[in-house]
Amino acid sequence: MIENIKSTLKNSFIYSLGSISTKLAGLILIPLYTDYLTVSEYGILALLEISSQLIIAVFSMKINSALFRWYWEEEYRNKQKSIFFTTLIFTVFISLSLCIVLLKFTPYFSTLLFNTENYTYLIKLLLISAALQIISQMPLTLMRLQEKSILYSSANIVRLIITLICTIYFIVSLGKRVEAVYEAQIIGHFIFFIIIIKYILKNIEIRFQSKTLLAMLAFSFPLIFVEVSSVVFNITSRYCLNFLGTLADVGTFSLGFKVANSIHIFLISSAMLAVFPIVFKKMNDPDNKRFYSKLMTYFSFVVMIFVLTASIFSKEIIRILTDNREYWIAHEVIPLICLTIFFGMLKSLSLIGLHITKKTKTIAIITVMMTLLNICLNLFFVSYWKSIGAATATLLSQIVFFITIFKSAQKQYYIPFELIKIGKILFIGLLLYLLSFIFNEFDLFWRMTLKSALILIFPFLLYFFQFFEEIELIRIKEYWKKGKDFKNWKNLIIK
Repeated sequence: MIENIKSTLKNSFIYSLGSISTKLAGLILIPLYTDYLTVSEYGILALLEISSQLIIAVFSMKINSALFRWYWEEEYRNKQKSIFFTTLIFTVFISLSLCIVLLKFTPYFSTLLFNTENYTYLIKLLLISAALQIISQMPLTLMRLQEKSILYSSANIVRLIITLICTIYFIVSLGKRVEAVYEAQIIGHFIFFIIIIKYILKNIEIRFQSKTLLAMLAFSFPLIFVEVSSVVFNITSRYCLNFLGTLADVGTFSLGFKVANSIHIFLISSAMLAVFPIVFKKMNDPDNKRFYSKLMTYFSFVVMIFVLTASIFSKEIIRILTDNREYWIAHEVIPLICLTIFFGMLKSLSLIGLHITKKTKTIAIITVMMTLLNICLNLFFVSYWKSIGAATATLLSQIVFFITIFKSAQKQYYIPFELIKIGKILFIGLLLYLLSFIFNEFDLFWRMTLKSALILIFPFLLYFFQFFEEIELIRIKEYWKKGKDFKNWKNLIIK
């Protein structure tokens, strides 16, 4: 287990460089957006971003997930290059079809979203950017399978730096508006493909595996519904705010969501990139269930620290990011969205059993059901409480989602998850957040100091509630005595 944990930590750190750069670019651009774009224009950008997610979910067809499942099958190991070639060609074909077919209907999409054809050019840019992103998924998936984490992060960082520079230049120097964001993204994608073209050519064998592709599509087809439903689940709140509220509501909610979602980008997403290849590698190992169980426990502990930090300092974070008072109300939704992300992480780890047993249809059915529940709750809550209602509806839906997935997965493939410990993490986290309200009216120095103290005492309260096992405490003491050497992190994990 030690070697697997070391590999996970190393790759998670390197993958996070790419993911952190994504969020860092987004955070750097927030002051730019709030200075040069109105709240309504920021709402337009937010609607385009979530529409892009939906398009990618549909047209990617989750073939990259099938590549994950097939790549390490013993009988296909001598066909890995031809399988990658097959999936890559299929993805390019789908992406070209996306552009050729849907570009003709951009005026209708503009009218549907914004009640005007004035944003037709924006929709065209969106479709081209989405098509390029779909194609890029395949080489990125291969990098994860081969644990090429340095190449993965390096290529992404270069792409994002180019995108960032172009975005700033287009908005500040050329006076462009929302279209600058997507023009810069398209340029960034082309640079990305130039960087990795040698890697792609090295890993292909020009042989089309049609039978294998059909089998992979049969596997991934239910996952299309899962992906689409998951995206709809995450974007319903903003669409509801657009139709039941205003573009300004969409803008402020989206800013709060972007800040809270940094937890997912900084931590969860980058770690999952490293974790899931190991999950499948270990599925036949005798100690795999203990690994999966401890993974959820330790992950919950770390994620809650981030959730607490973002929630307790939500007001301060928003005011640092923008001087525009129209955006300040965004801080109200951050704690609710942070908690939603926490339960989303639990749900994702609970899915391990269903992935191992190939119960993708079960995942699809549950995801569709939870998406419908989320839509209904958003329609109700948004009508009365706008942004707060949207965040509340999404949180309630995510809690039910986690419970349903957890019960179904445990029936198919039982894993002894430490739910009592996770419950302690959640209880203490909520308690500390509620206590932080006492300090909101204090002077800045005392407010920041006392709120920081709440976060620091989190692990000590867990100790008081007997969260740590005796052997874990021994390992922690040994680590403390030996110093803060990263190489000694392995001593924190129980053999």
